[in-house]
Amino acid sequence: MSPDTTSTAFTIFTNTGVDSPYFCGLAYDAGTYKTVGTSFEFMGLVDGTPPSTKSALMDSIMHFFGIPKSVSVEEKRIFDAVFVDINPNPFISRATIKYIIPETQRVTLGIYDITGRMVKKLVDKEVKQGSYTLDFENNEMSTGIYFIRLCVGNYVATEKLILVK
Repeated sequence: MSPDTTSTAFTIFTNTGVDSPYFCGLAYDAGTYKTVGTSFEFMGLVDGTPPSTKSALMDSIMHFFGIPKSVSVEEKRIFDAVFVDINPNPFISRATIKYIIPETQRVTLGIYDITGRMVKKLVDKEVKQGSYTLDFENNEMSTGIYFIRLCVGNYVATEKLILVK
């Protein structure tokens, strides 16, 4: 896609990682308002080696809207916690749940049925930074599909868990 030469729109992002580079981020200044459009999701960008693609794009957008560089924008990780493994899955009577907590904070971890009702609370306490392994043994739940929900601060992750007997 080539920009219209009669327009005041200009390129803020170009995809050069393909055989035929193309514009995928444009900005437009109408005088009374400004807009930015992209053909991708900002969070879908993957950073490799510096400089950061996300930081460079955000800097361009901030500059366009007149936001000075003195405004501090902290790069934040996409996740604050992570499920490492649920094994085995499907399980018959016992499963091992592994997860990582990047900093000390309140953690809740529960198993929910398909209606969203909590059927088992596994963790509900402040947890220190680190890697955790939890052995879950089922004596009460019926065969079916369940969801494990991990809440750490504002972060929520859900993984499917299948119980077979």
